Amino acid sequence: MRELPALPVYTPDDYSLIRQLPGAGDMPPTWEEWHRNFDATNMESLEGLTYAPVRIEPDLFKVWLDSNSQVASEHCRQIYAQELLDARKAKYESRREDERARRLIARMANEPLPADPLTRQLTKIGALSIVMAAAIGVLITLCASGS
Repeated sequence: MRELPALPVYTPDDYSLIRQLPGAGDMPPTWEEWHRNFDATNMESLEGLTYAPVRIEPDLFKVWLDSNSQVASEHCRQIYAQELLDARKAKYESRREDERARRLIARMANEPLPADPLTRQLTKIGALSIVMAAAIGVLITLCASGS
């Protein structure tokens, strides 16, 4: 499966906060300017490609930057957005696998287990043993009552 590239996006309120982070000097001064550039650049360069817009929230991004000893450069914003997207995809896949397992368990609970040859043979032997024991018990009772 082809990896879906993440595309960092910002709300107007978040944009000004992210611009204040160290290393974010490569961003246009205003959200409006970024948005104009985003629309123009991405519509040309990404035409025909599929991508996933990923909103960058300043407080969570700052935590990520600090824990990874990074600055808010374009490269780091891209890496962060891709990590968020990959984590979301992994969570989605995990939920899908859980759901498949639940459906399989439910289906198995409603279906009889297939009998394997050994179990079937042991069942026959067990039933035959019970019948023989009952017959022997009847014979012993008859012999004891007749004498």
